[in-house]
Amino acid sequence: MELVNATPLAARIDVGAPLENGLRRGMIVAKATFSFDSRGSVQLDDQDPLPIFLEDVLTPQGLLPRDDMPRVDSVFEVSLLGCAHAPGGRPAQHMQVSMSVGEVRRSIEVFGDRFMVGEGANAGATPAEPFTKMPLTWSRAFGGRADVEVDEGSPVRVQHAKNAYGKGFDVVAEANKLDEFLTCPPGFPRFDRRRALPNLERPDQIIRTAFDDPEPVAWCPPPIDSGVHNLRCFKIIEEAGKPVRAEETAGLTHRAAPEWVLDAAPPAGTPIVLEGVTPEGRVELALPGLEVGFDYVIGGRAGSRQLALQAMVMLPEERRFYLVYRLPFQIEAPTGEERMGRLTIKKGGA
Repeated sequence: MELVNATPLAARIDVGAPLENGLRRGMIVAKATFSFDSRGSVQLDDQDPLPIFLEDVLTPQGLLPRDDMPRVDSVFEVSLLGCAHAPGGRPAQHMQVSMSVGEVRRSIEVFGDRFMVGEGANAGATPAEPFTKMPLTWSRAFGGRADVEVDEGSPVRVQHAKNAYGKGFDVVAEANKLDEFLTCPPGFPRFDRRRALPNLERPDQIIRTAFDDPEPVAWCPPPIDSGVHNLRCFKIIEEAGKPVRAEETAGLTHRAAPEWVLDAAPPAGTPIVLEGVTPEGRVELALPGLEVGFDYVIGGRAGSRQLALQAMVMLPEERRFYLVYRLPFQIEAPTGEERMGRLTIKKGGA
């Protein structure tokens, strides 16, 4: 099917191989890019809109997720790829950033670089180093990985179960487990004992001791191979109080951080508030009221469908954000008749 698109949105249509019933699954995806300023004024970008991503795109602020993954539920995914900006541009050791979408508000405590010195109950964190700008990425969240030598020239990689890309997890505890299992020779296990603490922490799980094991936090999409993502792809079915098997869930195609997978897309005009992620400190804008439709002709049959708003990705470093709309469908195999679809947009709502 040919897709005619005269709108400022990036869009594509894909149709797959025939199913057992002879029908084919397809999907239309459209992306609307918007710019905003410090006063919260929002404009549809018709000059340099972002394209449809067919694979994850790595940026200094994290991963921009691919847009062509179909979804089987009606959740609304929110992501933010950006940095914490110290108030007034003056170096700070600690600050808080937050994002609100309507009544939903999340916060992250942001610290300058710190280290855990000492071990066990006698360990303590060094004072945080001042910063003016801090990336809000999974590499700055709790977690990490390390090589532990269990014998001369025999390293074993250990890593945090949820976020191997982060820093701050207790390598000593993992090394002790290896020693207990392998009975390492004298002088081993051997590893780098410097322990850099995470820059990003949950407000209710601030690290106090060397034994703390908080949930990692970031608002950009977690890497597809991370434990954060893998754990939501499967659920454990409990029978008689015991986990017996794992089943795939809708989370398999979710890409936003788990805490930013909302039940449904909010209505047009919903306030979006960003605090601490721009030099201005606080920016409030409104969710655009953009309806994206698809008019089609298949032989002598014509109709219209509306794409569903499924994701929002905030890019405050660029003063931009984008909305992703999708429409899954099934269609008969082609028989030579005319097949054409046209993307439409309508500005409405608040």
